[in-house]
Amino acid sequence: MRTYDPASLDPIDPSSLTWALAWARRLAGDVPTEGGAWPLHSMHDEEWEAWLRATAMDVGGTLYYRPHVAAAAVIRSNPAWASRLSIAGVSQEGRMADEVAAAILAAGAWIDDTIQRLTGKIPPSERTLWPAF
Repeated sequence: MRTYDPASLDPIDPSSLTWALAWARRLAGDVPTEGGAWPLHSMHDEEWEAWLRATAMDVGGTLYYRPHVAAAAVIRSNPAWASRLSIAGVSQEGRMADEVAAAILAAGAWIDDTIQRLTGKIPPSERTLWPAF
């Protein structure tokens, strides 16, 4: 199933999976068009929820979701999502996955600030794997 309700973007509640799902979809551009069509790369809610749980921060048994981190990880895990679009034989090249992921992380920094304000805990910094040269 795929759901997206812009009304779920507010109120801001990083402990709400519904809120986090809406923000992850919004940040990754995984939202339907005005006509209701989903992007070719669209993921099911269950897939997004798994990414959201995997990137969440546990504070005293409560999960605080970091949808910007989940969205960046999804794009990095499938770089073609961000860099290439092909429809009816016409292709378009976009920004590289790392550029898109970095922009999403920067745009979502307020979420980590909100989590820190609510919990007093500093969210972990984003983890990246560097090539071993």
